[in-house]
Amino acid sequence: MRIMPAELLTDSGTANQKHTGSPHIYTYILKGDGVEKWNPRFSYYGFRYLQVTGAEPKGSAYKEYPALQK
Repeated sequence: MRIMPAELLTDSGTANQKHTGSPHIYTYILKGDGVEKWNPRFSYYGFRYLQVTGAEPKGSAYKEYPALQK
């Protein structure tokens, strides 16, 4: 799963890191065993939005990827 934080969104609704410099992306490999929680050990990056790839919102019709919970 890839998590990309951003302060702004593009016109298409994806994360826009254009004004914050180089890309900042977290990669998390799921164990695949029950509910998992993740947070960075250290990060100094402000953001309002997260773009997550490799997962779907809980209750989504797609079952190919793990489900995200709030």
